[in-house]
Amino acid sequence: MPNNKGIQLLAKRCRDQFQRRENTDYYSPDDYHSAERNYVKFCVFSETGVN
Repeated sequence: MPNNKGIQLLAKRCRDQFQRRENTDYYSPDDYHSAERNYVKFCVFSETGVN
């Protein structure tokens, strides 16, 4: 079992937070994927304190 299970759960929680109607209605499918990825990175790094 990988040691990064906590990070994976945190990333899922961030991804779930991003999936709001205001985001799904605003972004095109390609832009949505990019914005979601950037949000997850921001969320994970700010939650873990990694710079």
